[in-house]
Amino acid sequence: MNGAGHGVLWGSFDAPLVQLGGFHTGEWARSFTPANGHINSWLMNNLHFTNFQARQEGTHRYRYRFVPAASPLTHAQVRRAGRDLLEPLQARHYRGPVFEGPSGLHVESDGDLLAEVRPAGDGRIRVRLRNIGGDPADATVSFPGRPAQRLRVPAFGRADAVLKAAAD
Repeated sequence: MNGAGHGVLWGSFDAPLVQLGGFHTGEWARSFTPANGHINSWLMNNLHFTNFQARQEGTHRYRYRFVPAASPLTHAQVRRAGRDLLEPLQARHYRGPVFEGPSGLHVESDGDLLAEVRPAGDGRIRVRLRNIGGDPADATVSFPGRPAQRLRVPAFGRADAVLKAAAD
């Protein structure tokens, strides 16, 4: 959603049916003007009588992701947020330098960071660092024999380094 110079990316993997600004059951609108910032989720489908039980029970987990943006959102940001929602960060917490197997990838930081590595095309990789601490962190990302990238990762923020993969 974009507003006056800013926006919010939001998504839900578990509750895909939502209504914005309140419940609009039985309404058909040609335009959308929300009255408030409510996001209402249909967690279980009990609206229709065909092929659904009258009641649905159980304990489930429902996850949402909201990411504020300081500028209007681009199509690339929306696509990346959707991909990150469907392919969540797989990480483990470890304090100290990280050496990634035979490739020689080296990540070193003075804070509490999680590192995620993904292919970026053209023989490059993206290393996304997420700061889980309340203080900014400085990090260095490098391959042997290649220039290192130094990053400042804000408190509870993230920073990306895109590197050419080590030669075979």
